[in-house]
Amino acid sequence: MRRPQGGRSPQVIRHCAAWCHPVVICDEHQDTSADQHRVVTAVHQKGAALRVFADPMQRIFGDRTAAAETGCDWETLKHAADSVADLDTPQRWSGGCPDLGRWTLDARRSLRDGGTVDLRDAHRPRSVQVVVAENRAQRRLAYQLSGPDRGAIDAFEQQCNSLHILTRYNDTAVSLRSFFNRRVPLWEGYTRYALEGLVGAVAAANGDGSRLGAAVVAFMGEVGIGFTPSAFGDVFEREIREGCATARRGKPAKLQGLARLLLEHPDHRGVAAVLKRLADLAENDMDFTDVKLDCNREFWDATRLGDFPTIQDGLAEITHRRNYARPKPPAKAISIIHKAKGLECDAAIVMPCDRSTIPENSASRCLLYVALSCARRRLM
Repeated sequence: MRRPQGGRSPQVIRHCAAWCHPVVICDEHQDTSADQHRVVTAVHQKGAALRVFADPMQRIFGDRTAAAETGCDWETLKHAADSVADLDTPQRWSGGCPDLGRWTLDARRSLRDGGTVDLRDAHRPRSVQVVVAENRAQRRLAYQLSGPDRGAIDAFEQQCNSLHILTRYNDTAVSLRSFFNRRVPLWEGYTRYALEGLVGAVAAANGDGSRLGAAVVAFMGEVGIGFTPSAFGDVFEREIREGCATARRGKPAKLQGLARLLLEHPDHRGVAAVLKRLADLAENDMDFTDVKLDCNREFWDATRLGDFPTIQDGLAEITHRRNYARPKPPAKAISIIHKAKGLECDAAIVMPCDRSTIPENSASRCLLYVALSCARRRLM
């Protein structure tokens, strides 16, 4: 094949892309953006062979209307294809519970066609357990049950060595961490929203100690519990504003020590030093025993920012290392459904599974199917 010649017109760029990439494989194409779909279509039109793997029932990321805007309609794609094949064998459950696999595929078909998932005893396998309980939490997206109501859930969790506890919202996932008495960790996935927020806030502070202190307090609120403004943050920030001018004793003196670290280095290095010292206090000091971490990996990533010349260099390198390492969730983990997509486990609990969490719309149907299909052997 001869390399296309000419300038940089769109036609030439498409020809060059097709020449360089004669075969294009698009995996998880249901999550494609409008621009991504335009690119692969343009390359295909100039001669590249295109292979698309996708399941519209697993479209849970991004703008659900983006594909329709560019004609990325599944029926249109199938009619334009040279060949189409369905992957309809429940391979995930061949080494687990085939009955659960068949039930999950039946649920998928019903959800796809606008129907419901039948949870009546006579219509589900023994591997699917249903618990009806009233959420007594007063705070939005929190989760709390009475002792009798949670008995079956606790028993299920303790019986399973491989388990994902799946929910829709981040705030509920954090609440479930407390619900299970903090013995089940959060799966933080590949994204680090709190870390990225901290980096942005530190860069915007531009050496302003007060703004850096506020960024630390906000970050701690995102990755753990206990370091609240009323218990710690207000005093910490006041000491920064006042330049640690007054001698303190006890707990205020320890917070003053944290503030001094930031005043000595009003940048990402000072922030990292504060976080490292705070972790030591939470581990060893009685005044800080209420400070607990939920997102351990994200917190320790933040402490490493101080090892780099600039905070942007630190974020880029930490992100690169994490993507290269491709971390896996622990055997037992709490996760939002989005972060658990594509993962498998022996058992899964989907909670809460009610109309307010999973309302009647196409996005929720896909989200429910992704959650149901996670378990190989048992589902609650």
